Amino acid sequence: MRKHVLITAMVFCLALAGCEGHRNGPVVARESGNTETTNERLHTAAKQAIADGNADEALIFYEELYRKDSRDPETALNYAYVLRKTGNAQRAVLVLAPFVNAEHKKQDDKKAKPVDPLLLLEHAASTLEMGRFEQADSLLQDMLEAPNTVDLDPQILNLIGVSMDARGMHTVAEEYYREALDAWQGQPITVMNNLALNLTHQGYFDEALNLLRKAYVMAPDREIIAANIDLVTDLHDSIQAKPKSLE
Repeated sequence: MRKHVLITAMVFCLALAGCEGHRNGPVVARESGNTETTNERLHTAAKQAIADGNADEALIFYEELYRKDSRDPETALNYAYVLRKTGNAQRAVLVLAPFVNAEHKKQDDKKAKPVDPLLLLEHAASTLEMGRFEQADSLLQDMLEAPNTVDLDPQILNLIGVSMDARGMHTVAEEYYREALDAWQGQPITVMNNLALNLTHQGYFDEALNLLRKAYVMAPDREIIAANIDLVTDLHDSIQAKPKSLE
């Protein structure tokens, strides 16, 4: 019997991610005149590696930039992102820990510089990737209540949905995905994929396939969407579908 593996797209918008509805690609250092510094060349090379879909190569460049200045927030964020994308979420958590700790200290020091919420979001995603669901949920729920993270609410809601799904709380996860979908800016490919897989777990194959097909029209180059359409179709054909209207 064929083994079905539903692929969840946990990706959200980061400085490096180039996702829908937030920043348009990697953060790179500004050029000074016509001569690039070594750091600027590294940033440019890392950006190109990400554009080419080569996270392993980008990791080499950001590793060097992080070695030069581990206190730079943008470098730490981008380094943590490529670490997570290359399967080293634990290292990503360690890279971001000083910034997360600074956020906690800021509550006692009103003059402290605010921490970029994207750093906290990446920390939550890496924590989630490690299977520390309660810890990730705590951070994400705090962010959901914070006034300076409103622009990130769709990504936060999506990650909470992923966390709930991972623990089998599919009906609760569905609510978070739908709220994220309603608030998403740009093409909501990621959350549409995640909601579709959530509905598949609940047996609502028709709605799941409808969402995946819409997502595929928006992004025909996303292999993950095409793969999930095939898998959900196979499941639909092998298991009697349960109409969503019969809830």
